[in-house]
Amino acid sequence: MKCEGTTSSVVPLLQNEWMGLWPLGYKMSLDLRIPMGLMFTFVGIILTVFGIATNSNAELYARSLGINANLWWGIVLLVFGQVMFQMGRRSQKRLAKLPPEPIDETNVRRGH
Repeated sequence: MKCEGTTSSVVPLLQNEWMGLWPLGYKMSLDLRIPMGLMFTFVGIILTVFGIATNSNAELYARSLGINANLWWGIVLLVFGQVMFQMGRRSQKRLAKLPPEPIDETNVRRGH
């Protein structure tokens, strides 16, 4: 048995429900560099602390030719995370200084 017309009536209903959640012209202003920078910084802190705590354990770093890989990669992730975070913050501050864009209410949003 084939149901005709079900998908054509459901899709506009779903679009109208989701489109009504935000006002027209609303833009999400989330810069992904901020949460990603915080995540890399957090992992870098964990690795750096672990590398400092196990720095005197020569047996642990024998497989890596005596190089404390946890400490060095922790520092790399800390620096990378902070660069990402600062770039995201700088971008957010720059966008906050710009005047808001006028909203064209005659243009109807259709989907994404």
